Amino acid sequence: MRWHPSVNISVVRADVHKYLLQRYTQKLFN
Repeated sequence: MRWHPSVNISVVRADVHKYLLQRYTQKLFN
């Protein structure tokens, strides 16, 4: 799978941010 960093870095950063936000909210509510 080839990467195009100019496009994918922003996408990956958005996914990581979403993932961290989900884990943070799970810690708050559990």
